[in-house]
Formats: sequence, C-alpha cells, structure tokens
Amino acid sequence: MAMDYVRYSLSGLREKEGLPDPYLEAIEAWGWKEQKGDEDSGNSRVFQREGLIVHLTVHDGYFIVMIPKEKKVAIKGLKSK
Repeated sequence: MAMDYVRYSLSGLREKEGLPDPYLEAIEAWGWKEQKGDEDSGNSRVFQREGLIVHLTVHDGYFIVMIPKEKKVAIKGLKSK
C-alpha cells in the first residue's frame, strides 16, 4: 500500500515506551478512534476518523504519521475535468 508520511522530531520520545498518554488523550479528544489489530505494538498505532485512517509509529526522538494514498481521489479528479 502506498503511503504519504510526515516525520516529527520530539526529544525524549522512546520507541520502547510508545506514545505518551497525553498524546493519546489529545488524539482521542480530536475524535480519532484507535483500531486494534494483531500487528499493533506499543510503538505502532492505527487511528480512524470519518473514514480516514492514519498510522502512527514511535521511534527514539521522533514519530512518523503515515496516511494511505487514495487512488480514488485521483480517478475522481480525472472524471471532473
């Protein structure tokens, strides 16, 4: 699956500790619901809101937010021209 991603630096972040609770609480307050799965671990999370899915992975000193690329959007754009 093709993904777009953004990397954010955050000093003090540790992969083995996962995402700090205040971040999880803020994500949930914004309306995102965590999707539990077999492959999820403390440093890798998947969230969904209004049909959108984001993958969040924690590393030492940074985290990455990945969003699946939407092929349907490109096709819809071609039809509207």
